[in-house]
Order: sequence, then C-alpha cells, then structure tokens
Amino acid sequence: MKEFRLVQELILKNGEAVDAAGQKITMEKTAVDLSVFYSNFGADMLMIRDISDTDEEHEKNIDTVKEIVSNTDAPVLLGGNVKRLEDVKKYIYAHYLGKNKSSDKVCKNLYLMKKVKGSMFVVSWFSDDEKIISEQGKVYGSRISKPQQVGLTAVIKYEAFKEKLRFNVIVTPVKLLSDAMEKPKSLRYFKLPEKVAGKKIKYGINRYEPLWKLTAIMAVMFIVVPYLLESMTKSKVSDREKQLKLAYPEMIEKFVLLVNAGLPVKNAWIRITETEGEKSKANNYTDKNYLSKNYRDNYYLIEEMLLTRRQMENGLSEEKAYELFGRRIGLLSYMKFCTLLVQNMKKGTADLIRILEYESADVFNERKENVKILGEEAGTKLLLPMMIMMVIIFAIIMYAAFAGM
Repeated sequence: MKEFRLVQELILKNGEAVDAAGQKITMEKTAVDLSVFYSNFGADMLMIRDISDTDEEHEKNIDTVKEIVSNTDAPVLLGGNVKRLEDVKKYIYAHYLGKNKSSDKVCKNLYLMKKVKGSMFVVSWFSDDEKIISEQGKVYGSRISKPQQVGLTAVIKYEAFKEKLRFNVIVTPVKLLSDAMEKPKSLRYFKLPEKVAGKKIKYGINRYEPLWKLTAIMAVMFIVVPYLLESMTKSKVSDREKQLKLAYPEMIEKFVLLVNAGLPVKNAWIRITETEGEKSKANNYTDKNYLSKNYRDNYYLIEEMLLTRRQMENGLSEEKAYELFGRRIGLLSYMKFCTLLVQNMKKGTADLIRILEYESADVFNERKENVKILGEEAGTKLLLPMMIMMVIIFAIIMYAAFAGM
C-alpha cells in the first residue's frame, strides 16, 4: 500500500509569510501562526522556502524559522537562498536542537539534518556517545541517572571541501513510568478498633454510592429534561393559540373595513400587514420588548400574514397562499376565513362582505367569551394569595387578642 504525506509549503520573505509573487498573505496571522495552524490541522511536513533578496531579510527569515521549529510538531524542510557555507551553518545552528529550548537541557530528540534543500553541501553527524544520542538525533534520556554532556560533530562536505562544527549538549535523565512512581520511604499504619463499647465493628467500602449518583444523573437527563422541554413547548404552543384567538376579531374588523372601502382582497391583506409589521421592521426592531404594544399582542398573526404576503410577492397564487396560511395557524376560525377568501377567488362570491360582517359579529361574541375565561383564570390565580393574606390577618387579630389579655 502506498503512503502519502501532506507537505505544506510556506514561503518567507523578510520574516513574513508571502505568496509566490512576494505579497504578504495575511495581516492578522504571522508566519509562526500559520505554521502552527498547518501542523495542527493535518500537515505531515512543513517545507519552508526562503526568497529573501538581502542579507538583512535572510537573517529575519532565519529567526522566523527558529520560532517555527520551536512551536510546531511537524518536521521542517528548509530550502531556497542557500548560496553560501555560512547559510548552511546558520540553518544547522537554528534547527539542530529540535524541540529542545536550550542545549543545557536536552530531553527530546534532536533534528540533525543531512542536507539543506537548495544547497550543494551534505552534512554528516557523529556522536561521542551513541548510547545517549544516536547519529540520527534520537535521545535516550532513560539510560542515564544524572545530567551528562555529550559532544556532537557535524561534518559539512562538498566534493573535496570539508569543515567540521562542534556542538556540546547536556542530556537530562528521563525517568520511566515505573521509576517515576517512587515508593514512600516510610509507611504508617493505623489499626482500627475491632470493638467499641463491647460491640463488634465491621468495616467496608460503599461501592454502590457512585452507581446511585450515576443513576440519578441518568434519570435527570433522560426523564426530567425531556419532560421539561416538552412542557415548555406545550406552554409556548398554548400561548400562541391564545394570542391568535384574541387577535382574530380585530383582524376581521380591519379586513371588513378595508374591503368595504373598495380595496381588493389582496390589497386589504397587504394594508393590514403594513400597519404594524412593516413599521416595526423598518425600525430594525428584532427584540419583542422594543416592538409596539399592538405588534407584541398580535405578534404571531402579523408574522404569519407577512409570510403570506411575501409568498404572493414571490409568485405564489393567492388561493394557495391563503390555504397555506390557514394550515399553518391550524385554528378553525382562521381556516374558515381562508376558505371564504379562496371561494371568493374561485367562484366570485358576491356576498363576501355580508358574510364577513356576520363572521365579525360572531367573533365579537366569541371574543367576549374569551375575555371572561381569561378573567376567571386570573381570579383563580389570585385565590392562593388571597388565602395567604387572610391567614396573616387572622394571625394579627389573634396575636392582638392574646396580647391584650
């Protein structure tokens, strides 16, 4: 099976990430930030290309590369603008420590590059103690018990030319997991009494307490939370239906008034939505607390009527738009009203105004009944506070009576 590696190229100029044309990629993220992003999101290797024009830009690029190597986990492949032996030396000095912060405290593997891409030099590495640091840069900190200095030699070659670089690093010991768990030097044991007041005592561990806690948490998650969510949903649906029922008589009265004034059905519908809905939308009010009182009281109705208006403006036929309006609301009174409008559109009913006037009279009586029901509900809610007040008054009277004796 073939293996594929994702190599992300990063072009540097004057210490910043640029594109192939030399233009800066982003103003917000530095080259180090981009390298960390690439490393964290799947890049197997970072290939950094130096396109600096001057020695000053080249030095800035080298400093940036040092930061990239220190902050990313992906291997770094360097190339570009390596024209001199000094450039090769700078790259070696910048990267040989790998993820280690200092040569005085080496505990991670070193990055001993064999070749700098774009250069003609080859680098060979030799270790004074391969049991601690191999020629590939692998550090065996678990094999020593105290910090130990190890010498490394880098031989830079090109044909007959050869030059050596000497590095001294201090390898710090790395304890194994079994060694890190040190045993206490002394253990203290406490002997628990077998009897207290002549009675035997048994000791044990309550292994079922975590199970009871887990059971309680599961009960809350799978029983209480769904019940609360369902109750909240039903409450919102009930509030919506109440508001729609109370808003229906007023909507019918406005509709009859506009149709009697000579407006077609569609224009009357648009005019009703403009009275409150469009005013609030024009002021960019999105929070119900800042909308007009009439809009808050008829919020659901106006939103549904606005949706129907938008559908008609977008090409949906009036009959279909009115039918969808009645189905969305789902109340019998609204479905009856939409049926009258659809019949008027299809059959041309001449008595539409008279039928709507009868409907207006009927819903007015229904509205009075709804107001009575709401009043009774409010009185029921006030019953408990009234009983509490009565108990407090009786308590005050009884206290005054007994205090005067």
